[in-house]
Amino acid sequence: MELKAGISLWQRLYHYHVIRNEKDYERVWNYIDTNLFKWEQDRYYCKGESL
Repeated sequence: MELKAGISLWQRLYHYHVIRNEKDYERVWNYIDTNLFKWEQDRYYCKGESL
């Protein structure tokens, strides 16, 4: 079954990474788990604005 959105869903300049072992998995998991807490340090952060 093919789904059509009417727009391109592929993100330009996006890359994916294949998790190959336990160490790699832990590194990726740590990035995902702690990334939200770094949002206020991001240059695009605007206090009071929601995503």
